[in-house]
Amino acid sequence: MRNIRLRAFGVAFLGLALSACQPSAPDAVAVKYAWARLSPVAGRPAALYFTLTGAAKPDRLVAIDSALVQRIELHESMGGGTEGMMSMKPLAGVDVPPGGSALFQPGGKHAMLFGVDPAITPGTAIPLRFRFASGKAVEGEAKTVGAGGEAPGF
Repeated sequence: MRNIRLRAFGVAFLGLALSACQPSAPDAVAVKYAWARLSPVAGRPAALYFTLTGAAKPDRLVAIDSALVQRIELHESMGGGTEGMMSMKPLAGVDVPPGGSALFQPGGKHAMLFGVDPAITPGTAIPLRFRFASGKAVEGEAKTVGAGGEAPGF
């Protein structure tokens, strides 16, 4: 009987030890692959693309701000329309599932950067703060490309 209890304790301890070896999910959403395509016309908005990777708990991106941009809005491109024209609709926020991703890419979800500092030119970086419904904020930066430039290779 004592041997059975000892084995049961050993199995339970081993399970606990192995679970401690599992990588834990991050506490905050991660921002990856951020880049912005600048407008060919000075004063016109730039487009921002990136990937959000979820943390242990669900969260929702509600805002992005930058000291070098006057206003940033979340949008989603809508294709087709009545005459095959692309259009955009504003988004109040974007859900980021635990361990999942939210993609912001050309032709889909993206952010519009209004009033970009004229000192921002292709090849420079735009500092960003991503704000979430949980109250957390994540700092990041976006690489910039010119209007006809290709997305950076990450």
